[in-house]
Amino acid sequence: MERLVKIRNKRHLTQKQVAEGVGLTTIAIQNYEAGRRKPAYDVLIALANFFDVPMDYLLGRGIFSNWETIMEKDNLALVISGIEAHVPELKKYDL
Repeated sequence: MERLVKIRNKRHLTQKQVAEGVGLTTIAIQNYEAGRRKPAYDVLIALANFFDVPMDYLLGRGIFSNWETIMEKDNLALVISGIEAHVPELKKYDL
């Protein structure tokens, strides 16, 4: 999971700190980061909660795939355009 490595490094956390924060072993985090294993649904929830990001960010999909950019720029227009791109019928409401 590329995103897991990226967000962990950006927040200056060790694999051990993340593992302890979500109740896993360091080896489990290493396996997820290296792509040797895929986290179960409940682990994804725990990781998303730990980092305070949407699960879709960790998975690199959907409107939240660029979550870091949205949060860094604090750009509401970017959020709205991302949502509109996935839900075209919202464009008629002039958000």
